[in-house]
Parts: sequence; structure tokens; C-alpha cells
Amino acid sequence: MDVEKKSWEYFALRSAFFGIGFSLILIIVIGGYFWYESRPKPQKPWDNNAIVAFYDIVDTRGENNTIVFRYTLENKTDYDYSIKDKSDFLFYANLNKQRSLSGGTIDEYLNIDYPIFIPSKHRLRVNINLNYSTTFISPTLISSKEEKEKHFKELNNYINTEITNLDGFTLFDETKRYKIEFPAGWKTKQ
Repeated sequence: MDVEKKSWEYFALRSAFFGIGFSLILIIVIGGYFWYESRPKPQKPWDNNAIVAFYDIVDTRGENNTIVFRYTLENKTDYDYSIKDKSDFLFYANLNKQRSLSGGTIDEYLNIDYPIFIPSKHRLRVNINLNYSTTFISPTLISSKEEKEKHFKELNNYINTEITNLDGFTLFDETKRYKIEFPAGWKTKQ
């Protein structure tokens, strides 16, 4: 009977230690999982390739002949892309000399035409408006090809000599984490 009692006590003691050890491991695993899940998650990096901008031309518009940069945006994603409101994005002018961005909000001096909707795998032409008056008058629809080419060349030269610090534009879509770089194509078209 003594051997039976010791065997039973040994089994009970061993079971208790096993239960305590298993419970501690379970608490550590569950606590570790909740700690891991509650950690701050790093932001998704900016995607520079989802929407790509290609420079087209620079022109003037309106009574004050303000400058308009025309670009084509290409949606390289499998999803439609849209900007419905100015609170959906931040828009900057790239400054060459300071190597920095300027702006951030749409205002009376710098803006982009929106709303924008680009279906998946499609392209769309957009205008960036710089409220900077010039003496250049945009050619009419009936202007000759030579007159139009002369206008665009003179306007490019003007921008390259008078607005030398402008080095393109950048749009940040904070929701989708898209960064759209608008290159300074007028610098290469002289």
C-alpha cells in the first residue's frame, strides 16, 4: 500500500507540475501574440510606379496667359484610380536650388485639375496650372503647325530662363501611398 500511495503521489505531483508548466507556456505564447499584434506597424512605402506621369507640353491659358503644364498619367495597376477631392492628396512644386518640395496644398498659385479618374491600365491627360502671368498667347486651333511649334519653343525657353528653380512636381496620395513624379520635361525641349 505504501508503494501504491507513493506512486499515486508521484503521479499527482508530476501532473500538477505539467499543468503549471503548460499553463505558463500557454500564457507566454498568448501574451507574445497579443504583444506582437499590438505593436505599431510601419507605414507602407510610397509606390512610385503605380501611376506614372509623362510630360507633354507647356502652354498658356486664360486672360492673363497663365502657364499650364500638360502631362499624361498612366495607371499601371490592376485597379481604377481616382482623386475626387483636394483633401485626397498633397501637391508640391519641386525646387531645384533648395532640393526640396514647396506647397503641399492646392492654392491659387499652383493646382492640378481634378477630379481625376484613370481606369486600370489606361492613360489620362491632366493639367497643372501655375498662376504665373506671361505675354505668351496660346495659338488658336487654326494656327499653323509652325506657329504652334514656335510658341511652344519660345514658352519653353522663357520658363527655362525665368522660372529656373522649378524642377517638376510631385503628388502624394496618402490613402493609397502613391507618389507621382511629374518630370520637368520643358528642360529637355529647348
